[in-house]
Amino acid sequence: MAFSSPRTTETTLPCDACGNTLLAERDCRKVILRCSVCGARYEVRAYASRMDAALERFLENLYCDRI
Repeated sequence: MAFSSPRTTETTLPCDACGNTLLAERDCRKVILRCSVCGARYEVRAYASRMDAALERFLENLYCDRI
């Protein structure tokens, strides 16, 4: 499951800093949301109340301790 899942996915969530869409990225310890335009980084919990389908699918394939 998590071993073959993608390391990044594009979401439809707007960056709070510039309005461009955010990428969800996982590393070996956690998931972050990052704007590829301005470089802003956010924790998932900052966007939990407005999570989109792409981010939900991405998180479904990860172990809970990375969220």
